[in-house]
Amino acid sequence: MQTVGKHHLIEISECTPRVLDDIEKVKTIMLEAALKAKAEVKKTLNL
Repeated sequence: MQTVGKHHLIEISECTPRVLDDIEKVKTIMLEAALKAKAEVKKTLNL
């Protein structure tokens, strides 16, 4: 399957602004959520 675009709809609740300022923590949260949902992660960004 060819990837033709990027779509991000993100809702993170019950966390402090400090967590949202930590890009590595947000990345970890998102990857853990994807694994729990049995979603396919095509690519991650190194920011």
